[in-house]
Amino acid sequence: MSAPQNTIAIVYDYDQTLSPSYMQDEVVFPAFGINSQIFWRRCSELVRDHGYDNELAYMKVLLDQLGMDRPTNEELKKLGAKLNFYQGLPEMFEEFRGGKVCLRPSMWLTASRSSITLFHRG
Repeated sequence: MSAPQNTIAIVYDYDQTLSPSYMQDEVVFPAFGINSQIFWRRCSELVRDHGYDNELAYMKVLLDQLGMDRPTNEELKKLGAKLNFYQGLPEMFEEFRGGKVCLRPSMWLTASRSSITLFHRG
């Protein structure tokens, strides 16, 4: 018989789920000097004029903008520490740990477009 498990993973997307803002506009674009109006206009052009999928257009324009200055996972984690959450979060995360249910949550915040972990409390 297998041992009982009490660790669960809770995975969140940041943009307008844990925050009223978008991660790119809040920390990524300022960190790399990206003009958001030009960025989003270029994404729209790729979708409209060249038939790109929205997500692929986003990734192409981001990689084009970053050039050789692509951030490491460690740099992205540092940027993740600058994110602003809705009022009551991260306190809610801590309440999960101290609840009456005997669970050990392992919480992850991801950037859905890139599958990079920006925040982890295990």
